[in-house]
Amino acid sequence: MKRTIKEWWKCLVGEKYLANHSSKEIHRLTNKHANCHTSAMLNKEYVTEAEANELLLSGYDGCRWCWVEQNNG
Repeated sequence: MKRTIKEWWKCLVGEKYLANHSSKEIHRLTNKHANCHTSAMLNKEYVTEAEANELLLSGYDGCRWCWVEQNNG
């Protein structure tokens, strides 16, 4: 799946992850999948890898399509 211009820019500045605060799911923009409908998310925040790891420790989950390594089912 193609990244938007905003997603490309965010990756360039180090914010390579997108946290969906509604579903508590984190998407990895560098591996975006066609099933990751990031543009439709309302309660989202672009985060760095360190911030994404902190969110994982606080109960968030990796996307089952683009961040399989951190998906817990």
